[in-house]
Amino acid sequence: MERMEPELVLPIAQTVATAVIGLAATGIAFMQADTNRKKYKLDRYDRRFDVYEATLNFLSECKNSGFAGEAAFHRAKPHAPFLFGPEIESYLSEIIEKWVAFLEASAQYRDNTQPAPPDYDHQDVVRRQFEAASWLAKQIPEATRLFRRYLDVGG
Repeated sequence: MERMEPELVLPIAQTVATAVIGLAATGIAFMQADTNRKKYKLDRYDRRFDVYEATLNFLSECKNSGFAGEAAFHRAKPHAPFLFGPEIESYLSEIIEKWVAFLEASAQYRDNTQPAPPDYDHQDVVRRQFEAASWLAKQIPEATRLFRRYLDVGG
């Protein structure tokens, strides 16, 4: 085997070292980019889950005629257009519409101990109240179905 000239060893070693360092830096850059993509997905998931959780809590409270989840739901709703497709934004607006319809009918409701306004239609008020409450009560499985495609972490 031939001996390499000493004056050639150093430049070759420097070239090889530079190439190895360059490859290592490229590998690190790709790993960093992958980590950043995963972090972005996790952050987006967390924000989406917050909206989903606020929606479920609000629907649970509606079912129990409570108001505890209302503030969190109203804080979460404005984020929906930026985190989900238009169907979620539309769905959350529909929840609010039904909740308002329920509240309006509940405010108009009079039992037999209360004086009724002149044009009061008890059956209509009870029907509107029941329809809104029934719709809201059925929404937890529907909300889960609609949000699932945005929250599915499998596959």
